[in-house]
Amino acid sequence: MKYYLSLGSNKGNKRDNLNTAFMELEQVGEISNRSGYYETEPVGLKEQDDFLNTVCVLHSNLRPFRLLLKLKQIESRLGRTPAVRWDARIIDIDILDWSGEAIVTDTLSIPHSRMNERGFVLVPLQEAAPDYKNRQGHNIQTLINNLESNQRIKRID
Repeated sequence: MKYYLSLGSNKGNKRDNLNTAFMELEQVGEISNRSGYYETEPVGLKEQDDFLNTVCVLHSNLRPFRLLLKLKQIESRLGRTPAVRWDARIIDIDILDWSGEAIVTDTLSIPHSRMNERGFVLVPLQEAAPDYKNRQGHNIQTLINNLESNQRIKRID
């Protein structure tokens, strides 16, 4: 199954956190493509460091709820602890979408319910999966064009 994952970090050495997360993800599937790193402003609680965000395409035999469990385990191993919503975090890994049916439960929503509002997701997604179309058939460029223009997103090399 093909999954689109978003990764972000704004505590500690952000680049190292993301690189370690990618190494961990290789244990649950094969990463076929990934974006560069993007510096983005926080959403929700603004009084915190900027995030470093990236997106990857992961191919895994795991079903969505099993993958979610593995992602939570990776986050925990990397030092993420429960905190206030939108607070600073060492690592955050979200399932954006996958090649199967839509899922909406209390613990998992695929596609991610707010991905179309977030430049820090869509811009790296365009780099990692330029042919991506959402469930309504809109291509990634259309989704980016519909973003609010006040989102600061800067690619970091």
